[in-house]
Parts: sequence; C-alpha cells; structure tokens
Amino acid sequence: MLLGPIMESRETVSIRLWAQVEAAMPRMEIDSENCLRMVAGKSKKGSIILGDVAQSFIRALGPSDPPVILSELRFDEQRWEILASAFGVDLSIKSEPYWGFGIFTKCFLNEICISGSRPSVDRIVFDAMASLGRNPWEPFWRSRFEKKSGVDLDSHEKIWRDCEIRAGRTMRDMLDEITKLYTANKEEVPASASSDLEAAKLALEDRNGQAFERAMSRALTALKMKKGFDSKSDYGGWSVLLESEEVPVVDLTDD
Repeated sequence: MLLGPIMESRETVSIRLWAQVEAAMPRMEIDSENCLRMVAGKSKKGSIILGDVAQSFIRALGPSDPPVILSELRFDEQRWEILASAFGVDLSIKSEPYWGFGIFTKCFLNEICISGSRPSVDRIVFDAMASLGRNPWEPFWRSRFEKKSGVDLDSHEKIWRDCEIRAGRTMRDMLDEITKLYTANKEEVPASASSDLEAAKLALEDRNGQAFERAMSRALTALKMKKGFDSKSDYGGWSVLLESEEVPVVDLTDD
C-alpha cells in the first residue's frame, strides 16, 4: 500500500468483522503444505469454496504468500478457516453457516479478523468493500446473523463505515499534500504529474483504491525527478518519501 513514512501510524489495531457471503466462487485447492492454490486438479488434500467476501479481502491484502488453511477439511467445502499475512498485517477468515444448515451459499457468513497498523487495516476494508460493491454487513436473515455473530448490526455497520471513512480521508490528505507540492514546483516537474494527480482524484471519487495507488505512484516518481526536496518544514515531511530509492507501492491487481 502506498503509505509514506509520515502517513503510516505506529498504532496497531485489531478488528473483527462479520459479512454475508453471496457468491460461492472461486474454488481453491489445498496443497501438501496446507496452502491454498488455484484449482489444477492435482490436490490430494481436497478443496474449499472461498466465496466473494474472502476473495475480496485476500486481494485487498495485496501480494503475499498463499493463505494457509487452519481448520480440518469437512464434507462441506464452505466450512473452513484460513490465515494470510503481508506487510505487517495478519488476516484470518472463518466461514460457517448461520442458518439453513449451510444448504445454500446465502446461509454462510464470514468472520474476518484483521491486525496491523490502523491505516493498513482501514485500506484493506476500504478496498474489500469497493471490490464487493455492496454492504457486506447486511445479512439475508438479520436475527439469525446477529445471534450467530453476537453483534448488533447497527453498531457493527459503524465499524465498517469508520474504516472506509478513515481510509478515504487518508487518501484525500495524501492527494492534497502531493498536489500542493506539485503546484509549488510545477515549472520544474514533468507535465505528466498533473495528469497523474487528476487520474488519482478521479480514481478516489470512484472508490478505486488500486487505480489511486498506481496514479499516485506515477506522480510521486515524477516529483522525485526534481532535486532539492529536503526541507520538512517546506514540504510537510514528504521529503522522506521523495528521497527514498523506491516509491513504496503494493500492486493490488491480479497480475
């Protein structure tokens, strides 16, 4: 994730979320080391159905080692628990039915636990929500969902929304700071930085965190081409980021 040194919080947080599963795909195989792999028809240990919620969160986590399955395989491929880690963030997801004995996909909920820095956790939730394109806390059967999870949905929605709002605010602040830096030095910065900042703005409006990351990375690279960004008082601490050898970006695409 494109979180520069002055944007990254040292605060470590842990949150627990519950989400309604709506789509059963994709199916993942389990290799000899209990890691999840794309289906290739070679696994002797079986497979699980990941579902739309888990897939969105794993993608939002970014490049990482394959998730590890923690639970014993059962007859029902949608009952499982997995763990994935990347960039100081631990993500565990548990899938189980909350009504109807798990006969249908909508019988399942996912319990999602995330631990890491506050900005990283917020961004993962933001990206997962954007990928799903729906409110994942809204269940098919409210009373059963609340009984199984032990949460009040109204207050639980606030946890999701707060993460989304904080992540959006962090990205807007980053965009504003870099835009100010560009404006103050646009005569000495490649013109491409302007279009990249505009692309980042449009991506943020569309809640497309991945496109925002890519556009900001290009803009920051262009700004790094200008020498003399060495005053924290003049540039709000962004010199730390601009002076680094590489722009810290995590590619959240499927490539």
